[in-house]
Amino acid sequence: MSASLMPFVLDNLSDLRVREKLLRLCQHLAIFASPHLAPHNQAKLDRISCDIGLARLVFRSFDELPKLRTTFVTYHNKPRQNCGALDRLMWLLSVLGNVCDSLYYPAEKIAWLWPANPRAASCKTVATKLWVMSLFCTILRTLLTMRQLKRDKKLGSSEERGKLYRQQVLTLIMSAADFKNGMTMLYSSTGSRSQIGALGSLSSLLGLYSVLRAKRQQLLDERRMIARARGILE
Repeated sequence: MSASLMPFVLDNLSDLRVREKLLRLCQHLAIFASPHLAPHNQAKLDRISCDIGLARLVFRSFDELPKLRTTFVTYHNKPRQNCGALDRLMWLLSVLGNVCDSLYYPAEKIAWLWPANPRAASCKTVATKLWVMSLFCTILRTLLTMRQLKRDKKLGSSEERGKLYRQQVLTLIMSAADFKNGMTMLYSSTGSRSQIGALGSLSSLLGLYSVLRAKRQQLLDERRMIARARGILE
């Protein structure tokens, strides 16, 4: 078992998405555990959490350009004239979410690069608001997609629609947990660090699971394609 586990671990750790999700999980676990420790240990764990957050920020360097490209691609993939209002609304939510993400990355970088600047706190607040707006768009789009999967039987077989529906449920839970944390950071003085850490850990775990499942599905698809190619050649 250990012989097969090591290649699995190494293969997944080579994936940048898996590493980012693991760092995020560690950061929120530290936030969750911090209030339950003695003051001197709490300060250490808070410092570790802050350092992991900075490492994640550096890890996301240059994400602005791919996200900007995604925004332009989404905008130009407009629904056809004969498409319904639901498709147009989902397209609009995708564009708005991508625009918020495209603005979020530079805003958080500015707050990080010039921490002594009086406007750094404002940039951090703006970045958090953009993040919350993006999550809100994702939640609405996910709910509409789930509704569409339940009603429209032309979107594939019942098995395919069921698989897509479960993916949307995971996305909804992740986005709702992060949205709650974002609103707490912005407007609530009653939200505890344990709550933020717990919701962030839940979101991170589900995100890690989604990435690993997508990698596994990709591997299975590649194996099927190889098997089919061998069958044709034989």
